[in-house]
Amino acid sequence: MSSLPAKPAAHGPSGGRGTGSPSSSSAQAPDSGVKAWVPDSEVNECPTCSRKFGTTLRKHHCRACGRVVCGYCSGNQLFLPSHGKDQRVCDPCFDLLRHDKTASLTESLSKNRQVEASLKADLKEKLQQADWFHGFLLKVSAKAVPSCSPPPIPTPTPSAASGAAPAPELRTPELRSRDDEEEEGGPPEEEKESAPSDDEGDSPDCPRALSTGDAAEVICTARQRWRQACGELSAQTEETDRLRLESEALERECQETADAVKELKKAVRSMESDVKSLRPQVEVHRDQLSRKTDALREELEGLTQRMHALEAQLPARATESFLSSGSFLSVGGSFVGQGSPLGARLRLEGCANRFREGCSLM
Repeated sequence: MSSLPAKPAAHGPSGGRGTGSPSSSSAQAPDSGVKAWVPDSEVNECPTCSRKFGTTLRKHHCRACGRVVCGYCSGNQLFLPSHGKDQRVCDPCFDLLRHDKTASLTESLSKNRQVEASLKADLKEKLQQADWFHGFLLKVSAKAVPSCSPPPIPTPTPSAASGAAPAPELRTPELRSRDDEEEEGGPPEEEKESAPSDDEGDSPDCPRALSTGDAAEVICTARQRWRQACGELSAQTEETDRLRLESEALERECQETADAVKELKKAVRSMESDVKSLRPQVEVHRDQLSRKTDALREELEGLTQRMHALEAQLPARATESFLSSGSFLSVGGSFVGQGSPLGARLRLEGCANRFREGCSLM
């Protein structure tokens, strides 16, 4: 049976080199030296339980001593400092290292180091922020125009010259904190490191350390600028509120316009549907009126031709007697009854009137 390929060499925290023989089944105390793994080809059975390796029994390496063991004898997980996390170890190494306090102390030490690194990074960030704020105050004090007079500096009195402390009301909180620090033994080392030196104070970008009057002037200027910024902020807030109200009014108007457009679209669609539904009936009625108009036009043409023919046949004397006679009804009745031109004219006028009515309906 072919053996599995050899695993790469790994460094364990302890243990001696495994030999693969049954004599090496006893637990070996792990040491702090570099330990290489035992090659898979050199071992055919588990040194702990003497089981033969095969297809169903695979080979595993102990990360503590480097020996080749089976899965039944290496189902333990233990924190190894060399790997920095839990690794597979054999039963003897597990029993030996489980009661060893070095692993727990190492793990606790690593956690403490991580916490220490995090605290140092946080402290560095805070120091950088403090330096930036201090530089910002110095730039403000250099660019600010003096708008208020600094508070009067008290003159030294004999009691002050003899070593007595000045009155509390004449000291600013900054001076009080500095005096307290001096009485306790000075500020901590971090503040000493972050405090600007005399060389830095002489540079144009970083003026000299602020005195009491300069600090009061900077505070007064900063307060005035703060009031100005608050006033600008309130004005901008009012402008924003006004614009918000206008925007809401425009949105309402836009919404009303959109609703009106929707109603108009609905009305147009309704009218289109009505037109589509009534179009066949209108077309039928139109065709009927067209045919009726054509028939009346043909009848009118026939009557006109007949009238012309009757006028040509009418004797001149009948016309003279008709004009000289005062009885229109008698003459008209005789002409109408006998198919005279007057009856034809009357029928023609009636057809013309019916034609006009048909055209007006169209």
